[in-house]
Amino acid sequence: MNTPKTKYKGDPRRFGELPQRTRLICNALTEKLITVLQDNIWGIYLYGAVIFPESDHIADIDSHVILKKSLSEVEKNKVRHVHKVLSDSFDHLTEDDLDIWYILLGDLHLPAPSHQVIPNLCDRSWALHRAHMLAGYCIVLHGPELPGVFPAPTWSELTLSLDSEQKSIMKLFKRYPAYCVLNACRLMYSYETKDVVISKKAAAQWAIARFHAWREVINASIRWYAEDKRDSDRLTLESQTEPFLIFSEKIIENSKHE
Repeated sequence: MNTPKTKYKGDPRRFGELPQRTRLICNALTEKLITVLQDNIWGIYLYGAVIFPESDHIADIDSHVILKKSLSEVEKNKVRHVHKVLSDSFDHLTEDDLDIWYILLGDLHLPAPSHQVIPNLCDRSWALHRAHMLAGYCIVLHGPELPGVFPAPTWSELTLSLDSEQKSIMKLFKRYPAYCVLNACRLMYSYETKDVVISKKAAAQWAIARFHAWREVINASIRWYAEDKRDSDRLTLESQTEPFLIFSEKIIENSKHE
């Protein structure tokens, strides 16, 4: 998948360029999962903010573990134990930071494959995740190199995932205002440019240049998300997040009809 380059988006990091702590977590995760699941693992793929060099203060480990067959209850418990051991072993790493999808190799063609460890959970952003991985913003921790059997997403599949993310930020903005502002920037960028492969920070920098009047709340979100917040940022986010999200909805709607 060809990904347009912008002045805001850097080239993807390679494994050796990741922070040392991230490398240690990834190595431990890979080793422990292979130990408990053995040859049921087809591949492990790291993606997300950590791959973008412009991203700050990265806590999450975003990855997909592709399985050859469904997990037994015993195997599911072993996977949960791996997550707990990792969160106990690394300072400031929580189980929530291990944002790992376990999906079946036979489900890669589905629009929203089911999580094989967490019940009743589907990856509704699977098209976006594939787009990032196929564009090279991905590190293979174990298994075949991409693209392999990963199907390239169509624009209609991508818009379904984008629409799902837009709905989620309107539900979550009171709890996570900075995240929702930055994700709204990414959604506006994606719809306007038809390029979904961009980090939240790069999209925010694009949005500041594109919609200068909203620079205060966007900059506050960048600082808040990077844990470099100012005293005034809380008030800015409390007063401007909802108006900004309403504005972003209008921009997105206009982009859909262009």
